[in-house]
Amino acid sequence: MTLTTTTTLEGATTVDATTTDATDAQSATSATTSADALLAGYAAGERAFIGAHLDHARLDDAMLSGANLAGASLCGASLERANLWGANLAGAHLADANLRSADLRRAALAGADLSGADLRHTLIIGADLRDANLRDANLRGVNLYYVDLTGADLTGADLTDAQCYDLLLGRWRRLVGSAAD
Repeated sequence: MTLTTTTTLEGATTVDATTTDATDAQSATSATTSADALLAGYAAGERAFIGAHLDHARLDDAMLSGANLAGASLCGASLERANLWGANLAGAHLADANLRSADLRRAALAGADLSGADLRHTLIIGADLRDANLRDANLRGVNLYYVDLTGADLTGADLTDAQCYDLLLGRWRRLVGSAAD
């Protein structure tokens, strides 16, 4: 299954799905409906998408600033270059998600599962990552400024070339084996 995001000159975003078999057709309908509903709802002024199921959705370049995606499931989703400024992703499931070059300024990610996520070159300023699971996350070149990482699990995380300033570390749950060692 392939999901493709298209943004028109008027700023509207659409998601198209291409399927290869009956199983993919059912998954594509579910993912496309969820992604379409999210983007259409956001464009109409809605911001509450609590617990949304968007696993493997393609939301590259999506404008979701201030969206409430608390507890949402976005495992394996692609949010490359997405604007999630001020978004609530507390308790969200973002394992193996692509958040490369995303804007996570002032995002609430407390308790979020970002294990194995690609966060390369992501802007994370003033974000809440308390008790977040960042095991094996790719944080190469990430900008971490004024971030609360109290209780975060960074086991195996790659922090090569990360820019880190004024972090609230409290007690990190785990940092053993990260590239920062």
